[in-house]
Amino acid sequence: MEPAREPQTTKQAAAAEPRSSAIKNVLEIPSTVSPTMRSVLRLQRVAGNAATRRFIQRTSENQSRLRRAPDAGTPAPPAPAPDAGAPPPPLSLDIVQVISGPGTPSLSGRVTASALPAGPGETQKVRLDGPEVRVPDTEVGLVEGVTLGNGVSIQVGYTQSVVSSERIALYQPAGGGSAIEVHTELRAARDAAVGDEPTGGRHALSSDVFYLPPGTLSDVHKQDTPRTKMQLQPNPDLFDRPGFAVPSVLGTLPDAPRLVGFKGSDRYIHGLQARYVGNTSLVTLTATHWEVDWTTTLDPTSLAGSGAEGTLGPSAVPPPKTDGEIAALSAGNNWIRFPDVAGAMNVSTRVLLANLGPARANDPASFNNTVEALRAKNPNVGVKILVKSTDSLFGADKLTLELNGPNGKHAEPFKLNDSQEDTAICKLLDLLDVAAVDAATTISVSVVVGRRRSDNTWLLPFPYLRQDVGVGGGKYSLSGGVQP
Repeated sequence: MEPAREPQTTKQAAAAEPRSSAIKNVLEIPSTVSPTMRSVLRLQRVAGNAATRRFIQRTSENQSRLRRAPDAGTPAPPAPAPDAGAPPPPLSLDIVQVISGPGTPSLSGRVTASALPAGPGETQKVRLDGPEVRVPDTEVGLVEGVTLGNGVSIQVGYTQSVVSSERIALYQPAGGGSAIEVHTELRAARDAAVGDEPTGGRHALSSDVFYLPPGTLSDVHKQDTPRTKMQLQPNPDLFDRPGFAVPSVLGTLPDAPRLVGFKGSDRYIHGLQARYVGNTSLVTLTATHWEVDWTTTLDPTSLAGSGAEGTLGPSAVPPPKTDGEIAALSAGNNWIRFPDVAGAMNVSTRVLLANLGPARANDPASFNNTVEALRAKNPNVGVKILVKSTDSLFGADKLTLELNGPNGKHAEPFKLNDSQEDTAICKLLDLLDVAAVDAATTISVSVVVGRRRSDNTWLLPFPYLRQDVGVGGGKYSLSGGVQP
């Protein structure tokens, strides 16, 4: 019988332990780190080739796993900070947005005419107001995750353009016939809220493209509510209310044509728009068109009346004009359309003279009717001279008062002492051809004393003249005008 195999002795187990410990002591590096050549050679001498190959293979596999899947507990490297000198991203609806509110206007009420109070000696006026325009508060902000960068900000506010404006007051001649139309027209223009200045002028409430002062967005102020109210009395909550006033009579004659109604229309485009500060390019968040029809008939006694409601809807285009002259501060094109010569004969000479230039530029038929009425009237031109103190040391001044026009001259001699006066009178057509006059046409009024003279320019439409002049040692006062 074969004797039983003797179990491993304690001596043999003890001999195996030093080899395992020797491997760890030789390397003295983690298994996840590549061994150096020196460590590999020492490992071969102690553990043999087979053990060394297994160790190198296991180390290589561990490093591959680390490259494929980093330790979840290791934080990712921080994202690079935005370049402070880099331009901001192009402005678009991916950058700025409407957070709450419509950002569009609403209209309420109708076109309304009412007589304005008139003081002593003042001509009664009638005011025509459009519907009230309001814009609910609307919050805007940066899109989630957008970063503009240091020092970069966006202005967001409301803009508005007058696309076209035609406002026509209708005056009926006392003797009947077709109505006379007083036109005020305005082409496309920037619109803005305006306020009154203490000195009597008017100014825009926003200094740039916006209708009212805009809101501002940045990385530290990501939301804002642009201003929507003019805050002007008597209706501080209004965004806008277009309107205008005209005299209740046309001219100063006792039977001057009287105001009977209005016609025409205004067209607007309103927008909620944004731009980078310092940049002129605008991005549109909302756009709305709205219109006012001015057609109104007045009550002949109260001069009151009521017209239509306004209309509005979404606009396919943004406000077309956000720079240049402000509509509310523009005089526009103003002229009178006389339907015939008979109609033109119903107004004063001064009204006709003032209409020559504007009618020539805007309405040839009305210009011709204006010219023919002036020719038919051929009014007197009279200038009075008053001697405040004579040039002559002894006795009266011998002087001549001359009226010089493009077509001729009228001169009258006078002998006047201190505090004496006289008047030179001639016909308008003696001095000029009314069909040829323009804005540069003048009448010269001259005082001639001996060889000395004072020439004074009188500009179309030749308003009432009042002027003090001196010739030599004499002092004189001129006054007068064209017969009404």
